[in-house]
Amino acid sequence: MSWLYLYLVVTLCLLHYNKNIGDYAAELNAMNFDEVLKNSPSTFAVVLFFVDFCRPCRNYKPQYEKVARLFNGADAVHPGIISVTKVDCALQINAKLCARFSVHYYPMLLWGLSSKFDSWEPDQVGDVRRIEARHTADALLRWINLQIGTSFSLHDQNIEGGSFLTGTLSSWLRLQFNVIL
Repeated sequence: MSWLYLYLVVTLCLLHYNKNIGDYAAELNAMNFDEVLKNSPSTFAVVLFFVDFCRPCRNYKPQYEKVARLFNGADAVHPGIISVTKVDCALQINAKLCARFSVHYYPMLLWGLSSKFDSWEPDQVGDVRRIEARHTADALLRWINLQIGTSFSLHDQNIEGGSFLTGTLSSWLRLQFNVIL
């Protein structure tokens, strides 16, 4: 009996820990969505529409959080450029919000200027659009880099409060000095 109890306690702790680990993406809901994005210091925003019971959503979450870690939070490498956010469409409070953005599949990603999400209509082309290349963190980051002309990498690091682009530096060293890192 004691082994079963210990197993259940450890399992519940791990489930709770894994659910909350790496939550860098800002969770939005219908009550704060427009206000948060409209007043965001970031120029751009990525919004992930998901539901917890969706297996592809659960599988994609760690990938999305890797990208969110670069742009969100106190230890962000590139703060103030992109707000990486998420909306749980399984919550009743978000039903109208998810319908407003014509969310018909999960996970669904939207990209656009942070200030334009509040006035966006589903048939409107331009300011806010769906992201189709999203299966991995690398694919999402490559897509973002193409949109805004950057070279962000998952290997970028924050060293002493400033950003340090390890991927870019290692490439430069290899080219300049024929050094393998």
